[in-house]
Amino acid sequence: MAIVKRDRNAAPKKKDKAAEIVEKLDLSLPEQVTEPEGDIGKALILIFGEKKIGKTELLSKFPKTLILATEVGYKGLRIFKRDIRTWEEARGYAKLLRKDKSFNTIGIDIADLLYDLCFDYVCKKMMISHPNDEDYGKAWHAIKKEYESFILGLAQTGKGVVLISHAEEKEVKLRDGATYDRIMPTMSKQARKVVEGMVDIWACYQYDGRRRVLTIAGDDHVAAGHRFGERFRTPDGRPLRHIDMGRNAKEGFDNLMAAWNNKYEPAEDSDADSLQSKKKKLTFKKKA
Repeated sequence: MAIVKRDRNAAPKKKDKAAEIVEKLDLSLPEQVTEPEGDIGKALILIFGEKKIGKTELLSKFPKTLILATEVGYKGLRIFKRDIRTWEEARGYAKLLRKDKSFNTIGIDIADLLYDLCFDYVCKKMMISHPNDEDYGKAWHAIKKEYESFILGLAQTGKGVVLISHAEEKEVKLRDGATYDRIMPTMSKQARKVVEGMVDIWACYQYDGRRRVLTIAGDDHVAAGHRFGERFRTPDGRPLRHIDMGRNAKEGFDNLMAAWNNKYEPAEDSDADSLQSKKKKLTFKKKA
């Protein structure tokens, strides 16, 4: 019988760390495809538009909504609301909402000022007056991470999250030096990048003559879009670009729900994409 001698100098066999991680975390590959979300009430939404056009009223029509308010001006609305004056308060309400079963939708009105609270909190925590005081962009990264973590935490509660912002027309410069104007949220550049990268629906509330419309498919002039390829279509299957918001918030919300369920009949030819329709540049009221 042959005797196999063990080489004492041989290096011990390395453990497969990847295999250990798979076993420890009980990981497995999916066997079925995930289906698109069927409830708009579970979506992460950004609605931005002109002041007094009805953004907060539209938000209030979402079922069982709690508004985390960073500005004033709610005396004419019947809503559930909590005022947010500091970033610590915002984090506190977020913690309460993780266990809450009373509300279905969380509204942030407005997301611009919420970012400002986050900005001040991180600067104070790092004992600096401005993020540029910290080398290598560490403070800017810390602010982005804090704000991003907060929004993501709200989305992970299983509730819908609707962020409100105002709108402004900004000049966009191309590489060749050409410029054009585009309507986009008034949030700071970093806040906008965080929010626009996370939301499922990104909608602009604006005027088309005398009527109000919600633009859900943008172009060079309007920043908007969504991730639901099977939603927001006409009954005959054409993708919607604009939704008529009617004469009041209830009509607007009803039209939004109809559009989500592919039952909305466009008010005008330009509201849906087709070979015959012409895309119309909507108006935006600038301050004098």
